Order: sequence, then C-alpha cells, then structure tokens
Amino acid sequence: MHAKELFSLDGRVAIVTGGRGLYGAGISEGLCEMGATVVIASRNEQKCEELAAELRTKGHEAVGMALDLSDDASIAEFVKKVAQRYGKIDILWFDFSYDDMCGEKWKATELITMVRKYQPDVIIGTGGYASFPALYAGSRMGIPTCVHESNAVPGLTTKMAANKATRVLVCFEESAKHYKHPEKVQVVGMPVRREFLFTKKAEARKELGLDGRPVIVSAFGSEGAKAMNEAMLGLF
Repeated sequence: MHAKELFSLDGRVAIVTGGRGLYGAGISEGLCEMGATVVIASRNEQKCEELAAELRTKGHEAVGMALDLSDDASIAEFVKKVAQRYGKIDILWFDFSYDDMCGEKWKATELITMVRKYQPDVIIGTGGYASFPALYAGSRMGIPTCVHESNAVPGLTTKMAANKATRVLVCFEESAKHYKHPEKVQVVGMPVRREFLFTKKAEARKELGLDGRPVIVSAFGSEGAKAMNEAMLGLF
C-alpha cells in the first residue's frame, strides 16, 4: 500500500527537525509521499539540503534549511524564511537529540511562540526531552498531538506527554500496558527509510565494504546503548 492511500497531505507544509537523523530522513520521505511539502531543518544545512535534493529527484517538494535551537537569531531567521516562502506551517515533527537541546540554551519559548502563531494541524514528538514543551503547548492550545516511542518501555518524557497527547504511537503491542490511557495507544512500528526494507543483502555488504565473514550488529538504544555496545566490543 502506498502511503498516500492512507490519507493525503496535499498542500500541507511540514517542518521536520533532525536532518538525516534516526527519524528525520524516514519521516521526511514519508510525509513527501503523502503529498506534503517538507522543510528539513538542523544545524547542518548542507546535509538537510542533500536529503531534500534526493527527495526532489523522486518528484517530491522538499527543501533543507539551517536551524540552530540554541540561537535566537537562527530560530527567528528560520521562521521568517518559512513564512516568506510558504506562509504557513501545518505539521511540526520534533526529532531532537541531546546535542540539539544544548542544555539550558535550548529556546523552548521560541518554538512555543511559533506554535501559537501558526497553529499547525498536528504536532508530533519522538520522545526526546526537547519535544515536550511543544507537545505540552499544543495540548494546551487544543492542537492534536502525537508522541512516538520506539522503545518497548516508555521513557520519562513519553510518560509525561502521553497523559495529554491525542495519540501515543508505539512499535510493540505489549507496550500499551505501560500507559495510563491504553485506548490512546496505536501500534505503528518504527519509521525507517525505504532502503532498510528493500536493499538486498549482497548490495548492502558491497556498499559497506564487508567480505564473506559473519556480521554481528549491535543496535541497543537509549539508556542501555553505551553499556551494551561496550559489552559487545569486550567479547572480541
């Protein structure tokens, strides 16, 4: 089934932060396939524009822009460019890393002001601490909000956001029991780029420069990532 068969986002403008990060690339492509014009934003404008260029070769509308969440001037310039170019913001997808937050320098108030001004149709967060202010602001303003949790057991931010969220999106059916309002929970899986699903094994090995020896992938996430990856390295 093509994404656009689920629903159409024709004429909608979506902002996706995180550039080519874990969620950013896959979500950008998915929104494009549904018909949205996507603005891909992060501190690395070049990488954002590279991804946007890839999407444009597939016939989609996408552009990369610089956005430094620790810099008031950068946020103001970003909002100005989006407003001048499109005149509206329909979808905000917040995919922040810890580095994006930059400790206390992160300007949550600026993004809340943007939410209040443009009144997007939906706000989506991916469970990071930095997504909470926008999700909270959206819920207070009556804007539909969704939080996506990739882990089986939700983290603190997801638990906090889930209470007010319109929908809680998860990867595993058993995750529903961890939420106070399981009726809000919907199993949607993990958003990944199309290449993860359709790249052939031989092509992937060639691309990565691997020979015929067995390959072990260590892919732990969140709080357990560092300890488990170090443990895996200690086996060799």
